[in-house]
This record gives sequence, structure tokens and C-alpha cells, in this order.
Amino acid sequence: MVVDIVISDCKVLMNGEVIEAGLAINKGKIVGISKGPGLPPADEKIKLKGRIVMAGGIDVHPHIFDREFLGDREDFESATLAAAMGGLTAIVEMPTWTACLSKERMEFKLGEGKKKSYIDFGLHSGNVRALDDLKNIDALISMGICSFKAFTCAPYFAEDFTLLSLLDQLRNRGILLLHSENESIVENETEKLRRQGRKDPAAHHESRPNIAEEEAISRISIFANRTNSKLHIVHMSTAWGKEVVEEGKRRSIDISAETCPHYLVYTKKDAERLGPYLKMNPPIRDAEDREALWRGLKDGTVDMIASDHYPTFREQREKGWDDIWDVPAGLPGIETMFVILISEGFSRGRLSLADISRVMSENPARRFGLYPKKGVIRIGADADLVAVDVEKEWEVRSDVLHQRSDWTPFEGLRVRGSVEMTMVRGQVVSMEGELYGKPGFGEFLPRYLKG
Repeated sequence: MVVDIVISDCKVLMNGEVIEAGLAINKGKIVGISKGPGLPPADEKIKLKGRIVMAGGIDVHPHIFDREFLGDREDFESATLAAAMGGLTAIVEMPTWTACLSKERMEFKLGEGKKKSYIDFGLHSGNVRALDDLKNIDALISMGICSFKAFTCAPYFAEDFTLLSLLDQLRNRGILLLHSENESIVENETEKLRRQGRKDPAAHHESRPNIAEEEAISRISIFANRTNSKLHIVHMSTAWGKEVVEEGKRRSIDISAETCPHYLVYTKKDAERLGPYLKMNPPIRDAEDREALWRGLKDGTVDMIASDHYPTFREQREKGWDDIWDVPAGLPGIETMFVILISEGFSRGRLSLADISRVMSENPARRFGLYPKKGVIRIGADADLVAVDVEKEWEVRSDVLHQRSDWTPFEGLRVRGSVEMTMVRGQVVSMEGELYGKPGFGEFLPRYLKG
């Protein structure tokens, strides 16, 4: 049989090991994994110059489409282009401001993704604020949208009974994604700092102390346990939060957690230097928290990495030097997450390549209903692949990235590791920094969870 594509002159990361092998791809699927002589003839041959081939990355937390709120700051075309150039082959898009709680709204968003996405995509629903927001859950789940975002704090604060009711309705068929910070603590700490006349960047970090996250994760873990429901903690930032998730897993609570690259690179000391360019919620923490998150990724307590990508511009950030409260919280990061993990994780000995594949690909796919089609290199899986050069060194600069945001929190950071090819369902989207994909190639990924 002549297949569509054979990939050779590379190493392949599969089953936790890097092996000398090539891949045969036909009709968008992996159909063969073998050393050179065992590969079939192909219409196209791709030689990767000894690079390592891994399962493509999956980002389950990018904010990329909200026409009413974001306008032309970001959309499926711009964000998935950046994602593809950064080694991502699928995303599950997160609501921003406009409610995504009706079938009509989600069909509109789905249509935009189909027209413009370079890579495959799923959708989260949210943000749930009140009991009335639960009325369309059945219709949304029937569309393959089984994950629902909510907050324990402003600006989308949901009462405890709403969260408990949502978890109960999602039992055995969906998952709650939770922004976990205690509303009362954050509100009162913020008001105290404002009364003191504090407007400096450090005030933002002081307004959202570690205990706010720990308490919220603890409380919602109890709810998940009592309802026997799935819970996912988004952008976890603290060692205390990690301990709560670890204890929940020991008690067999169905809980998972993500963290983000910025929490793995920066600390409050960096926030003194970068000021409003490191404003996000939850805020940057101490070195002890950063190292606990790295350990959590290694030992499995922290299940995955997500970008929490949010498009803003320098003009918006600069105002924060005079008044930090006047700056939106959120950072762009969808294009840099893979390389940051290779450089700060693998190159520094914190994670193996197998660990990176687990937290970037396999675990997101498993948790959010995409596995085994996505997130793994195996016969029958989609040929969603990324080829990396783990030795190449370069400097992260906003002018070489493809996002619409004109800045990056990692500006000037020297990194070791680069994405050399991204392939989605057997189609090369990018190769050696050149774009080959087209908007509209990405397919919608309906997701259904059981048990």
C-alpha cells in the first residue's frame, strides 16, 4: 500500500520513550510506526533532520473569540495561527466576557471556528453565574460541549448553591472548570489597598493572597466529592492549592488542575521589574510556589499546562505603572507555552520529554474527551504531531511571534528548544518557521464525558 506521507530521519516520543523510528500517515491517521526499512512507500516524504517528534500540544484554556468584548483584538484565525506556530494542534476555547450559555451562541462561535481556525478546536461553555444559566446544559452537552466555566470571585461570581447545582447536573456527563479565588478575601483586600491610596503594581499581587486560592479550591473540592462530579481547577498558582488538589486525589475526588507557563517562570520579584506586564488573576507568587508547581507537574498532582491566553496591547499595559487598577488582567501566551516548557522544564532537568508530552498532550486529551484520537502517538490516532529541536537557542521577542498582541511577558528571555514542524491530521501547518496551513482547515471537536 502507498500511504500519503512518511516521516523519517527523526526520533519519536511514544509510550514514554524516545526511539529511532519513522511514521506512516494515511488519510490523516497514523498507520505505521517503524524504523526506515519497515516504512511503506509514500506519495510524500518528510525528513526531519534528527528532530524529535511528539504528540501535538493541546491548550484547554485560551481566550480567543469574543467579538462583542475583544473586537478585532483576537479571533480564531489569529490565535490558532499563533498556536500552530508554537506547536499546538488543538485547543478548547474558553469564554471571555460574553456569556456562552445557549445553543445559539455556541453555534455562532462554532461557525466562526470552522471558517477561520488553522487547527482543530473544541469549545467550553460559561461563565455560569446563576441558577438560570443551567437551563441549557442538556442542549449544550448534546452539541459535544461538556465543560462549563465558573468563578468563585468577580467578575463572574457564582454563589455556592449555583456551583453545587451545576456540579450535580454535570455528574457522569460533564466537568466544571473553576477559577478559584475567595471573593470576600479578594474584595476586602482590594478595598483596603485602595483606601490606602495604593496604585503601584505590587498592590495587585497583595490584593489576592495565596489563602484566597487555597480556600476556594478546598471548598469546591468538598462540593465535587459530595456530588461525585468532575472538577478542574484552572490556572492554579500556589503551593497551597497544589496541596489541596493532592489531598483530593488521595481521597479519590475526581479533581484535576492546570497551571500556566508564567507561574513557572516568574515570581513576585520579577513583578517588581515588569509591573503591569505581569498582571493576571491569580497573580504571580513566590519562588516556593513556583517550585511546588514544577514538582506537581512531575509527580502528577498538576495534570496539565494551559496558556490562559488573553490578548492585550502595550498601550493598555503602560497605564498600569501609574494605576495598576486601570489595567486588564491577562497575558498573551498561546504561542510560547510549548517552548517555555521545553526550555524551563526539559533543558533545566525539571521534566523529561515524556513528562512534557503528558502535561501538554495526553492529559488534556484524556481529561477533556479527546483521547485517544488526540494527545498520543499510536496507530489509529490523528496525525497531530510536533517536531522539536531541543538544542536550538533563541530569544523570545514579540516581533517574531504571530499573535496580534504586540508584546509577550517573556520578552528577551533566552530559551533552548524550538518548534520546527506542526502537523494537524497529516497536514503540515508550519515548517521551520514558515506557514503552510490555511484558515478553515481546523475541525470542530465534539466532546462527550462519561463516568
